[in-house]
Amino acid sequence: MKLKRDAVAALTIGPGMCKDKLMQAAFRMRQLDREQSLKLILPLEVVTQVQYFASKGSNDLLQNEDVLDWVLKNTVHAIKSGLPEWASQGSFFCTTKKNPKLRLLDENLALRDLYASSCSDAVVHDVVIRTQNRFRGRCQTDDLILNDLMAGIAHRSKKFGQDIFTKESCLDEECERELENERELEKEVEQELPLQTPITEQDWNYAKVFVAESPLTLPSQAGIISLETAICSLSPQFRHINWDKNVYMTENFMKTVGNPTSPMLTERQHFLRPVDAAIQFERSSTLLLLSEREADSILSLYWERQHLNQSFNNSFISLSFLKNSSRVLDSGTFPLQLRLCDSTTKSHMPKYLSSSVIASVQLFSGDTMFENEQALTGLLNTSKGKEVATSFTDFRDTHTNLARSDLEKVSGSDLKGEEVSRKEREKEIDREREHERERDRERGQETKRE
Repeated sequence: MKLKRDAVAALTIGPGMCKDKLMQAAFRMRQLDREQSLKLILPLEVVTQVQYFASKGSNDLLQNEDVLDWVLKNTVHAIKSGLPEWASQGSFFCTTKKNPKLRLLDENLALRDLYASSCSDAVVHDVVIRTQNRFRGRCQTDDLILNDLMAGIAHRSKKFGQDIFTKESCLDEECERELENERELEKEVEQELPLQTPITEQDWNYAKVFVAESPLTLPSQAGIISLETAICSLSPQFRHINWDKNVYMTENFMKTVGNPTSPMLTERQHFLRPVDAAIQFERSSTLLLLSEREADSILSLYWERQHLNQSFNNSFISLSFLKNSSRVLDSGTFPLQLRLCDSTTKSHMPKYLSSSVIASVQLFSGDTMFENEQALTGLLNTSKGKEVATSFTDFRDTHTNLARSDLEKVSGSDLKGEEVSRKEREKEIDREREHERERDRERGQETKRE
């Protein structure tokens, strides 16, 4: 197809795109070195990944160099992942080219033989050598093996795979290939937390919630603290998240356990209360998170006032339905939890909460799917904020819901997993090199003694 001399093409960049696909698509424009040009189009998911890789914020402008560097990173990762399979198929060809009968592999369907063996980390070059030795053992003589080509495969695996680790087990070829192609291996880690003493909740004048204009006007015994201040007390890194300023909590909600020897608990994140009930203050459009005991006491007061036909300004909300309030209904009716509030208040129509308030509470409660994705993006408007956002899924034990979720897409947590895996591999390489140096020193000492 002939194109104009000054044609402009739109090139879409997909997740995990490598250099070969990018170059093949780009050079459909035969005159790029003249007047033709390209425009790179990135979906939001890819934009988040490139920003994280380039250490740029959500408001920073991406350059073409940032996208190309990210593509090259994907290419390197793809080559590393495909090296064991490439060497295995090449070695199989070298041992079956002159002996076609060996191309047929014995079928083994016994579960014990297939999956009973354990798997461990091994250097790719060592795996290739063991695979080649296994293929050589199937041949009766070396005359039937393409030794030069086998040596070339071993040389390339040593050149490119001596610092790459993969999973290896004593399985047959098919099952071994399945394990080598796995990019992620789940590991169950049992964590034993120190014994803690539960804190006794302090009662306060719960009836004040009916007349207070905001959480800050409640009695001091309630110990009102903002969500942002409370979370940043767990770890200073959470200050990078743009928490909504209109969410508060009581001291009873925040403090759950205490160490008799230390008034401050460094691992409070493992003992957080579930987010279940709150009070919505109509005049200030603020939200107050309650503990279970506080919620039971306040809810009983609501029902008592309803029977007495007494009115009040603030609404009791069950946060299990809080995210529904971010939906704008065409019928003009209020969502379930707000209609419930209306049945108790009678004297007013409750207001919708802002999407920023709802997103803040959802993120704190460990949710991964958000009704308003734009509000979540507003909370995670910095690269540091995106980096620490998924910590709450670990605190709430909801990390299994992270894959393909709104939180993963906005925070770019899939890249963080790759970064952690890369650091673990680098540590393994450093340990292996240290062991190699120790073996060299031992061999040198033995040589001196001889």
